[in-house]
Amino acid sequence: MGAFRKGFPAQVQRLVRHRADYRCEACGAWVIGKSGGACLPVVRDVAGSESAGVPADVLAGAANAVLLCAPCTARAEALDPQLEALGFRVRGGGDPRRVPMTMSWDGVDQRTVWRSPDGRYLTEPPA
Repeated sequence: MGAFRKGFPAQVQRLVRHRADYRCEACGAWVIGKSGGACLPVVRDVAGSESAGVPADVLAGAANAVLLCAPCTARAEALDPQLEALGFRVRGGGDPRRVPMTMSWDGVDQRTVWRSPDGRYLTEPPA
């Protein structure tokens, strides 16, 4: 996980914050102006992903990043199984473009999306 401690490039962080509308993508809490918001990688095993043929620019880009508030960041870093099941963290290697993420900001409505390399949410799995 050491490579991720360096963080994502500023441009990727801006794309992810804009995509999430400055809200935690896991719980919907506002992170605008708060130091608790963090862009974290979805796929933790970069070496495993690269050996599986996932391009390095995908792993360093918006498709592999989620915006989380401080409490959700702590849960993700502790490998919370619920966040993993919802697609916010993946223990093994893989292609983050293929990992669906289930969002439920109001606790009722859920929507499943995929993260695109250009910073958008996709409502269908990528081809």
